[in-house]
Amino acid sequence: MAIKIFLVLNGLLYLLFGLWCAIDPDWTAQAVGFALPAAQGVAEFVAVYGGLEFGVGVFFLLCAFDVRFRAAGVLFGVCFYTGIFIFRTFAISQVGFDLGAGRNFFASEFLLMAWSWILARGTYSRAQPEI
Repeated sequence: MAIKIFLVLNGLLYLLFGLWCAIDPDWTAQAVGFALPAAQGVAEFVAVYGGLEFGVGVFFLLCAFDVRFRAAGVLFGVCFYTGIFIFRTFAISQVGFDLGAGRNFFASEFLLMAWSWILARGTYSRAQPEI
């Protein structure tokens, strides 16, 4: 049940974030520290941030509601959050911790990374038959 909760929560978060990026890209961009001075920037932000976030949300939800994909969803969470956390940590080492709302993302990503690793340890520690 913990895996399903993890996957549903992540799915909903990323669906909402993707929609937020598409519906109000200027406000969303400003909230995360971007400026979108031209139409090209808006289109790129909506496509990449909105589309990518929405797609991640769909993937997490598909994994949540089909038991065959739950282990893949957990593994994706490990890869996704570990990568984001490592690169955000690197960025903080370059620019400092005065990130405004980015500090909340940093803390959230750490917690989601840790949760995904805990779930993965339980999921992948059992002997799995080869497919």
